[in-house]
Amino acid sequence: MYAASHGAGLASLHHPFIRKWYPTCSFELLVYFAILIYMGLSKAASPKLFWRGINGILPEPIMRMSCKRFQHLKWYFHISEPTEALIQGKEWWKRLEPLNSSIRDRAKKCFLPSTNVTIDKMMIRFLGRSAHTIKMPNKPIGLGYKVLAVCDAGYTYNWELTSLVEGFATAIQQKKPYPLSLTSSAVLQMCNRFTPV
Repeated sequence: MYAASHGAGLASLHHPFIRKWYPTCSFELLVYFAILIYMGLSKAASPKLFWRGINGILPEPIMRMSCKRFQHLKWYFHISEPTEALIQGKEWWKRLEPLNSSIRDRAKKCFLPSTNVTIDKMMIRFLGRSAHTIKMPNKPIGLGYKVLAVCDAGYTYNWELTSLVEGFATAIQQKKPYPLSLTSSAVLQMCNRFTPV
């Protein structure tokens, strides 16, 4: 849908020479995800280097998709439907829905945290252009998205997305019985989301 809304494969004044675009399928998306996971586990400087292979041998996921097709899917891959609100930047966190909520719900079902948990911020590296990224030069990941997370024994049980310009995604400031700051409200909301045994 996102590719169709942006005229994928159609020549324009700014892009007179466009590669041919054709719709994808579930199998091709699984191959695309497999390549992303493989790239995340490897340390090549450029994605194009993966298609050159190691000693002339290509890994299985790379053999199933060309580099050009991978780039095409990367350009037009969006998790949510391209609604007008998302295009205008409203409710920015919904760009990850329903995937974000689905992963969070599964994470809570797969692990039972102890009575002692940690609530702290995490950084997700992102070097592209976004008004929602945060710069923290003294951290191991100096630029990216900041996430407030509930963790136990190295496992991330719950999280709340944050933005530089919008603050917390779904945190609501508590007014009764005690007024809390927005950060304290987000922590309280995450603690209230523990799955009952």
